[in-house]
Amino acid sequence: MRHPILATIVVLGLTEAPTTARAVKASAPAEMVPDPAYTPRQGDRVHLIADPTPGFSQPSLFDDYANVSKADDQDRLCAMIEKGELVELEGKAPVQVPRNLAPADAREPGRRYPVEVRVLGGPHAGESWFVPESSVARLVPKVVHTPMAMGSLATIAGPGTTLYAHWDALDSVTRSPGTAMEEGFRLDTGVKVVILERRGEAVRVRIPSGSKQTGRVEVVDRAGLRPIEPRSRPVPQ
Repeated sequence: MRHPILATIVVLGLTEAPTTARAVKASAPAEMVPDPAYTPRQGDRVHLIADPTPGFSQPSLFDDYANVSKADDQDRLCAMIEKGELVELEGKAPVQVPRNLAPADAREPGRRYPVEVRVLGGPHAGESWFVPESSVARLVPKVVHTPMAMGSLATIAGPGTTLYAHWDALDSVTRSPGTAMEEGFRLDTGVKVVILERRGEAVRVRIPSGSKQTGRVEVVDRAGLRPIEPRSRPVPQ
């Protein structure tokens, strides 16, 4: 039988981000969901969203276990647990972030980074562990709205979709020759973006956490985007 921590890490994937639209119920009547634009920062008080969430005693174990989980190495998993290198942290537990080990502007494509958290509630209260960045979330009330509205989530629809720095790169009347080629860069299918503004068929988007281009604000053709269902919450500007 697969160990619960291994199953959780395969779902979270130390190689794949979880579905950010998965709802997490809070004690309040409003449905709470992870903020898709959130990036863990020092001092933040947030929540763990996987139950259980794998906690590592050292950040170096994070990369080691990525390989172990791919190989489904149960013996190595048990050894890590017995040594106290790996624990199950309660889902929805409140935590504080002392530091995020992800580099601000030099992320490696496809790599997932650990976040150090101090557990504020539950059986592990007072303890510090390193957890996958994708398992740390700021919970906000869910708001349903029209796809492609400001703040909604979309994904890049096709491979090599080009994004540009300025609106006029998508306007053949106003742009100067060569502008699009000079200012464009490409994203692959499935990369998530947050919709900021629309002007006709041109859409300004922000790339949230989990990508090498995290934080960039660019313009893309509407045809290059696919709305995400279920509809996501607006992101404050």
